[in-house]
Amino acid sequence: MLKDIKLVSVNELFASIVTAFTFFYMAFDTQFSTIVIVELKLNANTSSEVEEESWIGSSGLIFSFVGCLIQGYLADKFGRKILFYIIYTIQFVGWFIISETMYIIGARMLLSIATGLSFSNAIYTVEIIRSECRGTIVQVQSSFFGLGAICMYFFHSCFALKTISSVATIFAIILLICVVFIPETPYWYLLRKQRENAFKSLVWLRGLNLDRIEIEIREIENNLDKTDKSLSIMQTISNIRWWKYFLKFSTYIVLLEFSGYGVFFMYTLQIITEINRTGIKNNTIGTLFSVVSFVILMWSATLVEKFKRKNIIICFNFINLLLLLAIAFCEFYSQSLFSSIISLISASIFEATVTITGCILSWIIISENLPTELRATVHAFLCAEGYIWYFFIIKFYPIIRTFVSLSYVMISFAFVSVLNVIWIYFCVKETRGIILPGNKNIEH
Repeated sequence: MLKDIKLVSVNELFASIVTAFTFFYMAFDTQFSTIVIVELKLNANTSSEVEEESWIGSSGLIFSFVGCLIQGYLADKFGRKILFYIIYTIQFVGWFIISETMYIIGARMLLSIATGLSFSNAIYTVEIIRSECRGTIVQVQSSFFGLGAICMYFFHSCFALKTISSVATIFAIILLICVVFIPETPYWYLLRKQRENAFKSLVWLRGLNLDRIEIEIREIENNLDKTDKSLSIMQTISNIRWWKYFLKFSTYIVLLEFSGYGVFFMYTLQIITEINRTGIKNNTIGTLFSVVSFVILMWSATLVEKFKRKNIIICFNFINLLLLLAIAFCEFYSQSLFSSIISLISASIFEATVTITGCILSWIIISENLPTELRATVHAFLCAEGYIWYFFIIKFYPIIRTFVSLSYVMISFAFVSVLNVIWIYFCVKETRGIILPGNKNIEH
């Protein structure tokens, strides 16, 4: 991993870090809501409190599908960089509302748009980072999920929630200033025949090796010449092939959403509260969860370029299955200290491994399986569909938990993990990190 990072220039690394904070804010917002729910003791059994808990949890997802659907249009029309101005502006406004009024549900509804737009980070990163170290950088960026959760729990142990939201507001302003200094992608400039601007962008990113930059620009131009021309949205979604790919991967999205990763992210402290019988503070264990997640996510960056994507996803899904069964078994058959420790260890590892399969590698391999001319719209609609399912799962989870024990919920997630492994094995092609125009002869 370090070898790959050394290939990246300081400016490339700076741009990658600035845009990676979109993931940081996603985790920061999620863990903020789960702390609020626990602090306000909204997870009681009265119907009104359970209803309010479900709205606090799900409000951060309610408009995410809107961000997913418009990100492609905005990125193509106005450039990739403009999306980060929009994302961090929304973060500033949303956290300012929380810091001044503590109107959490309304603010999180606004922040949910930024959450949907944040997946545009993948487009920007792919177009500015050279191919030989792209996979590693994408994985390092994903570790900002864990970093955001760590910071949330650390700040919560030192400051009040109002102070934390004020810090998030100020940091959004700093990131907005940083966005000013990163360039638009050369790919977007060349799509619009702005060769001189593309050259300047690459000089900023790569340095002053002008001959090498000229070669890279020619390679991009050649690839653009081989790529099918872009279609309008209506032309695209009326294409039979579009529906073929959308329905195929739509099944995968449903399996991902019901595999438990959303519940573990949104209700981390509630789950910890149920399985923690160690006497250690729940907030401390939440911090340890985030540290474990961060370390595993960083370690997974070493795997992306060494092993097949498909095999990594299948392997981690199998690990998810074992971890979920371990939690279910410990909580069903025993209430001892030892079983609590096993459940906590299993849950902390699961939170990291399910992030790898559900949030990172799965979307990489989906994008690489999609034909070039359909990739943007299919990806946007799949993201939107995922967030719609995510919203309903988070909304109704507290209500379901009033009737169903945690053990049976974990067994349900484990069953979906089995279906996930079967579906991936038979329905997903291995890409080996190669994206071909039209996605033809991918197996060769």
